Amino acid sequence: MRKSAYLLFPLLLFGLWFVFPSFPQAIVVRYVSNTSPTCNGQTPCYPTIQAAVTVAHPGNIVRIQAGQYNEAMVVQNKNQAATATEAGRIFIEADSTAPSGSVIIGTANATCTAGTIF
Repeated sequence: MRKSAYLLFPLLLFGLWFVFPSFPQAIVVRYVSNTSPTCNGQTPCYPTIQAAVTVAHPGNIVRIQAGQYNEAMVVQNKNQAATATEAGRIFIEADSTAPSGSVIIGTANATCTAGTIF
């Protein structure tokens, strides 16, 4: 009886790992600044929004610091899992410590394509 319990326990653990292969990961904030190469001491730091979005994983936050960002961005293939939830989205936000109106994205002729969620 004991021998079968010793064999059953590792199989049970493997089965649980197979059903739940990963546990929730810590939230990663990816900072963006086109005026400070160190994002004012924050890491990881990216010079463009697109650079941060490209390497972002589900649940990451892309936090944009003060500045004017005239760039075209493509957010593609980031939420493809059939079981994806709201927690698996990439969040793009202005830095809450930046003065109101100091984060400017786009130009006068900027457009959004179909399927964009804000």
